[in-house]
Amino acid sequence: MLIQKIFHVCQSLDETQKRLVEIGHHLGSLDGVKLCAEENQPTHLELAAGNGFHAHVHLEQLPCEDADQILFRSVDGDIEVTGLLELFAIRADLTEVQLTLDYALGESGQGLLDVATTSFDRFVNRQLRTVKAWLATGVVELRAPRERRLRSRMGANRQWQFAH
Repeated sequence: MLIQKIFHVCQSLDETQKRLVEIGHHLGSLDGVKLCAEENQPTHLELAAGNGFHAHVHLEQLPCEDADQILFRSVDGDIEVTGLLELFAIRADLTEVQLTLDYALGESGQGLLDVATTSFDRFVNRQLRTVKAWLATGVVELRAPRERRLRSRMGANRQWQFAH
């Protein structure tokens, strides 16, 4: 599956690059993402995208001659990922960020489920909206646990209850 996102950030190219580095340290704060980063090791991500989808992936950054590009790929895990993040200075105070992400789910059952529900695609897009907001504001908001709604199975007047 191929995802390409383009968005604009109202700040300089240098400031955008600094914020991307800062955000990289907080990826584990995204809902459904657990980050396990060790020095000199590929970054390990554990993902819980919904519909019972759980996966893990090890990502590594690839060498690149252009300082405004970041190439990465998976080296292990349930998902094969290749990606390119490009930054372009449009004006002194405006930067375009382009992300191209190509992924394939490793397990055939998970892949079929995702084709039917597009849950992983929605999960990635939800995370990208959060990262875009973090880039725009410079504020990394830590996730708060979501309340889960449970339906009562008692009688015809079904009431919603919140799980604790």
